[in-house]
Amino acid sequence: MGDMVLKYNGQLKAFKLKPNHVPVSLEGITGVIQNATCQDYLIAGQEHGSHYHIEEIFATHNRHLDFDELEIGASSWQPKLDALQEQIDALDSTYAQDAEVVAAFAEQIAASGDVFALVTNKVAVETTRATQAEQAVQDDVDSVEAAALADRQAVRDEFIAADVVVNNALVAEASRAQQAEGLIQADVDANESAATADRQDIRADFAAGDVTVNDALVAEAALARANEGTNAIAIAAEKSRIDVIVNLSPESLNNFAAIENAYQAADGVVSSALSSIITTKVAAGDLDTLVAAVDEVEANTLKRSNADNDTRYYQKSEVDTAVGTRVLQTDFDTAIAARQTTAVQESTYRKIADSYLKSEVDTAVGTRVLQTDFDTAIGARQTTAVQEATYRKINDSYLKSEVDSAVGLRVLQTAFDTAIGDRQTTAVQEATYRKIDDSYTKAETDAADSLRVLQTAFDSAIGDRQTTAVQEATYRKIADSYTKAETYTQTEADAAFYGRTHVDTQLATK
Repeated sequence: MGDMVLKYNGQLKAFKLKPNHVPVSLEGITGVIQNATCQDYLIAGQEHGSHYHIEEIFATHNRHLDFDELEIGASSWQPKLDALQEQIDALDSTYAQDAEVVAAFAEQIAASGDVFALVTNKVAVETTRATQAEQAVQDDVDSVEAAALADRQAVRDEFIAADVVVNNALVAEASRAQQAEGLIQADVDANESAATADRQDIRADFAAGDVTVNDALVAEAALARANEGTNAIAIAAEKSRIDVIVNLSPESLNNFAAIENAYQAADGVVSSALSSIITTKVAAGDLDTLVAAVDEVEANTLKRSNADNDTRYYQKSEVDTAVGTRVLQTDFDTAIAARQTTAVQESTYRKIADSYLKSEVDTAVGTRVLQTDFDTAIGARQTTAVQEATYRKINDSYLKSEVDSAVGLRVLQTAFDTAIGDRQTTAVQEATYRKIDDSYTKAETDAADSLRVLQTAFDSAIGDRQTTAVQEATYRKIADSYTKAETYTQTEADAAFYGRTHVDTQLATK
């Protein structure tokens, strides 16, 4: 009731909530509530999600820490009422109005009747209200648990259905991917076969071209050697003629101009014929280049040995080998045109190291759920903060059965105090009693005492006896001596044995 707690264990006791004090169970969870009632702290515990019942906040073992006990018995109130009545009498003579107020207050106390009956009625009303409130809370908790169970079952059903759909889609996609991979592999195999055939055709074309070029080169070399011989003969003849002309007499030299004119005419005819021959073999655009290179060719060929020429030029086999490693410009251009540069490829395709296969993506997608499904599932669930504000953690709470079992193992504080009051502490007991393992019973003591003698009797008996050392100094041991009957007297010994003198005499005569 308010900030009061009533407890009846054979005796009614009243406790009042300490002012400006946070209950021990709520320390660190909420602060001091000014002019608070027990209900206020219950509401604070429920808002923080830590406590939901008044018994949890104001536990029995913390009552002396959270409340101050009030005196409500007649033996405690009567002296106070008497003192109050004396104050009323004193005030009545001076302040009639105050006396009237006090009298009205006394009438209210009298009208209320039995204080214990009033308290009992209020306790009954509070018990009924608390029971109804607890039942309402329990019904609410039961409904929430039922709804949570239904939600979890619905989520499980949705996940099972989604797993079936995803699995079917995965199987279908795997089948489609395998078929596509087969088609791609067949296309790759066809491309490889075509490329192999193309390379074989290119090698055949190069081999045929090598034969043609080689034959033409051999024919051209033979023709060049034949023409070089003819030209050498013609040059020698012409040189002889010039020598003859140079050696002519002065008279004949007068005709030199005529001869020069004739020579120039003949030279034009020869030049025309030579140009005609050359143009049939070499294009007109390349003639000047070839004529300019004649001197260099002669310098590089006619004036070198075979060893020098072998160093400067390639063998036919070397040329054939080098040509065999190359392709025609047209084939090269065709092959290059049919392919893409790295920049074009990387703008069209993804690198293997920087991309996923479709199967890898499908597998990764298969392990995920749609955002809408995720949002729906998350919306149907509570965050940890909301849950912990509504429910108690399993590791931080007890089942009702566990609490009932734990309560069943305990006794009331009053019963505990009574039982403790009827018993002694170990220190008190050990100051009054002897321990069993450190004492003897009277029967054991009497039995042990009958096995002993008085000290005086012991001393007398010991005084009448000798120690072993005294005895052995006075007596011979039986094992080391003979009785008198077992030994000879001197007379018997003299009669039974020879004396030393007799033995010495006998030995001397031997």
